[in-house]
Amino acid sequence: MRLLRRHKVAVVVADTAGKFPYVEDVSADFVYLRLHGDAQLYASGYSDRALDR
Repeated sequence: MRLLRRHKVAVVVADTAGKFPYVEDVSADFVYLRLHGDAQLYASGYSDRALDR
C-alpha cells in the first residue's frame, strides 16, 4: 500500500462474490470499483435492493 500511495495508484476494490479477499483501502485521489456480482462471480447482476445497500 505504501508504494501505491507514493505513486498515487489506486487499488482496485472488487466484489468477487466472496471468491477473493476484499480490500477497502484508498491509495489515490480516486477509487476504482469492479462490480462482478454478489452471488456468482462474473455471472450475476445486482438487484435493486443489493444496490441500495
